[in-house]
Amino acid sequence: MKPELGLRHEVKTEVKPRTQPKHFGYFLELSPEELTKVLKQSRQERGFPEHSGEEKKSGDYLFPGSFMEKCRNISREARDSGEPRIPQFVVDKDPGGGYKVAPNPEAEKMIEQAFVDFRRGDDVTDQEREASEKLISTLKREREWLLGKQKEGIDLLLREQGKYLETGDAEYLCDIGFKRLGESLGISESAAFRVFNNLFFNFPDGRRVLARDLVPGNKSQQRRGIQYLKKLRNDPRYFDPENNRWMASARELAKVIGEEYGLALARETVQKYRKILEKKENS
Repeated sequence: MKPELGLRHEVKTEVKPRTQPKHFGYFLELSPEELTKVLKQSRQERGFPEHSGEEKKSGDYLFPGSFMEKCRNISREARDSGEPRIPQFVVDKDPGGGYKVAPNPEAEKMIEQAFVDFRRGDDVTDQEREASEKLISTLKREREWLLGKQKEGIDLLLREQGKYLETGDAEYLCDIGFKRLGESLGISESAAFRVFNNLFFNFPDGRRVLARDLVPGNKSQQRRGIQYLKKLRNDPRYFDPENNRWMASARELAKVIGEEYGLALARETVQKYRKILEKKENS
């Protein structure tokens, strides 16, 4: 007998002391493509003020507010474009029956090249070159921290949600929330959301998985998403009842749900909700 959706069991995790980088935030939340785009910007585009005093007010020359805003804008643009993103991790089957998680070499190569190009950029003065070197050094150190937390979190999610990933049956989803996930990683709930918000990984069968879809703690979002899909099924612009098929892609449906109902969903999340809805209506 299958468990109730999201209630197979509560995941018991060890609560660790909180530790996270000083500059943790939107900067580290960027996907490999977004981070590369940030590093490809000119000095002026990157938002480093020319002795405007902004960095003195913030007490941090490396990350002035204008630079952080650039990161936010790039993240929004990438999300709105709907373009597929490179998975940050690759998951393989372990001979012992579990899974092996490793950073995606393609993504790491892209970022490393961006670091090299950044150093060859438009720095002129010694102060500019020193600031760039410090930024790269800080970013590398904190990305190492981030990758460690992401790998640790994916390992946990694979242990708890492996049955769901293998069968595709949403009834096997465990009740894991970002609060409990954060406690297991030694970070806050909001930090846990940022760590996994933009994180994709490749499953052994070739699927590209959005990590946050394996954290269904927010049941209200799932209920709302399925409810809105039900409404769209009654609209002939999006669903053909005669042939029992959707007339719009998951990406198009995600855009409609966001515009008409104000609920931001990833394409992969819409695909998951459609499967749940179809299973419920066929049972």
